[in-house]
Amino acid sequence: MKVQYVIDLDKVEAGDAALSDYTVRPVTPFDIEILAKLMLDAYRDTVDYEQETLDDARAEVADFFDSDPLHEHSRIVLDKNTAISACLVNRWGDEGAFVGYVMTDPGYKGRGIGTACVADSLQSLALAGERLATLFITEGNTPSERLFEHLGARRVD
Repeated sequence: MKVQYVIDLDKVEAGDAALSDYTVRPVTPFDIEILAKLMLDAYRDTVDYEQETLDDARAEVADFFDSDPLHEHSRIVLDKNTAISACLVNRWGDEGAFVGYVMTDPGYKGRGIGTACVADSLQSLALAGERLATLFITEGNTPSERLFEHLGARRVD
């Protein structure tokens, strides 16, 4: 079951220190392949993993770019040329910004990189005039729950 959360974007604090050794930039459609690999690696062995293949992940990322993506606010974090974290946001109807995907390479988890990546993306949305972002977390996905609660997300019942 998915649980809805919202974040007041005016209250999101920076997490830039965790990103100081890496390249952080907006995503582009040229990133589909590295985002697909990151997605598969990040979700494997988690509550959100459903035996997807690299082709499935590629299709998910391509669908993101075919939706109403907010490329300029979505972020990818690179260690040299390897994607280690990403936050993909898009437009969710009239509701505003929607956090669709958050992923961090398992070898980089626990360092604050994922949280800082999401915070950077959310701050970009706030600077563009967005006030709220919506997201859904699979119930039992404790790492995502902690990440977003740390950033001030509140559960919508």
